[in-house]
Amino acid sequence: MRGWGTRLVALGLVALAPAPASADPCKSFGYGMPTGPVVAPLLDGGLGRAYRVCGRSELAIRGGGLLTVDKPNFYGHVSAGATLAGSWAPTKYTEVFAGVEVVRYDTVIQSLSASRVGFGHTYLGGSVRGLASERLSLGFNGKVVLPTAVGLYREAWPFGFDVGLSGQFAATPKVHLHGQMGLLASVAAGRGDPGFRIGGAFTGGAEFLPIRRMSIVVDLHSIVGYTDVVDVVAGSAALRFSGLKRFGFEIAGTFPFVGRDRTQAVVMLQASVRLGSIVTPARSRRVRSR
Repeated sequence: MRGWGTRLVALGLVALAPAPASADPCKSFGYGMPTGPVVAPLLDGGLGRAYRVCGRSELAIRGGGLLTVDKPNFYGHVSAGATLAGSWAPTKYTEVFAGVEVVRYDTVIQSLSASRVGFGHTYLGGSVRGLASERLSLGFNGKVVLPTAVGLYREAWPFGFDVGLSGQFAATPKVHLHGQMGLLASVAAGRGDPGFRIGGAFTGGAEFLPIRRMSIVVDLHSIVGYTDVVDVVAGSAALRFSGLKRFGFEIAGTFPFVGRDRTQAVVMLQASVRLGSIVTPARSRRVRSR
């Protein structure tokens, strides 16, 4: 794990090198169309979820849920919530982002069942990209997940952290490949064992734009070494839409099929609006914010 982490840091330093002035894959997403990996995380606060390379200033609201059924152990878990998220790109190559789960519902079904409605998790992060060519761009991102879902914890407050090296490659104007490799970790503050964990997270996928108003995204996501040798291997898919201006919409799902994680499915809906100037794909001209 140490050797792998060293390689990740080295690649991250390469990604932070000054970028040339030439065009890059992000030019294809200068309007409200969502881009990057599927937004349907398995872990609280999106811990370990791959992040987009192309930064933007944006406001979004997303809602969704998670279903876990473990019949042999007579265990079930259903959660649902709504998150307000936002990002700010002060430059072409930097972005800061945050999200607040304003409401979260959890119910656990076992010998003694329990339900809870309240505030959820909060995350804060940032990204920077440096290597940018006509087809390829690399970036580095990271975030912290804060234990603001107070009703879920007792005498322990779990903090999550992740970092990743991400990339996007324009195979053709209508097909973009993306991926991320990174580390995720968590530690609990409070009484008892801090329960420190660390593992690796890997994501690879593709975005297909048959028309400018719609894209289809497929991803393969895995987490290893975090709670088991193989925590999860999951497939993700999304349909994305845009009106060619500021607004975007995404319907997404993640479906684990290998690993310790017993989650059956995570579904997510997201509506977003891009802020600042945009580039309409039809005419490739800049439209200033009003």
